[in-house]
Amino acid sequence: MVNVTENAKGLLKNVLTSRSGDRTVGMRLVINPGRQQGLGLALGREESGDQVVEYAGFKVLLVSRDMASRVDRITLDMADTPDGLKLLVQRN
Repeated sequence: MVNVTENAKGLLKNVLTSRSGDRTVGMRLVINPGRQQGLGLALGREESGDQVVEYAGFKVLLVSRDMASRVDRITLDMADTPDGLKLLVQRN
């Protein structure tokens, strides 16, 4: 399962609410083929079998069963960079 720090949950909530005010929509973790198979985020609705990370009443992260097996043992954290706040992926 993906671990998500409190700081990362807050950042995900901010990104989510800036894109959608619908509480039935969450940020889905996806493979981003444009970045050498890196991870990306896309708006989506909860599906059967999803792992759901909630924060402040929002579904801030949705991880499909297939994706969960690919990202087992990672932590999503937040980093303050010169370009602004970014999600940081760390291997456990």
